[in-house]
Amino acid sequence: MPNVVRTTRQSRAGRAQPTNEQEPQTIVFDDIPTLRDRLDTLERRVQTLEEAPPIELTVEPLFGLDVAAALIPMSYDALRAFLSRNKAEFPARYVRQGSGHRRVRLLLASEIRTIRERTLLTTIRRFGARL
Repeated sequence: MPNVVRTTRQSRAGRAQPTNEQEPQTIVFDDIPTLRDRLDTLERRVQTLEEAPPIELTVEPLFGLDVAAALIPMSYDALRAFLSRNKAEFPARYVRQGSGHRRVRLLLASEIRTIRERTLLTTIRRFGARL
């Protein structure tokens, strides 16, 4: 916490009013890890992951269209149009939400990955078209 010096100041009416003025300070960060320490930590994490890889989830996560559109990235309307054109490949999954029981469409993480691969123009495809 900064050192606060309590002083008084004269107001226009002639009364003394307290003020809070801060003294200039020099902050020394002794606990910030150096770049070498951070790299060592990352190398240890990679090594532990290689020794014991993470367990795959048995249930694939589901995402709403608004979140999926942000992950792909494309607009909500463009994603709905894409799913409408490709009904056979991406079957509809709905969940009911709210008091009105409104249907909300959900996409699997693998479906989002597939749509992203098909819609994003990757560097290889971009340069391949020019050659």
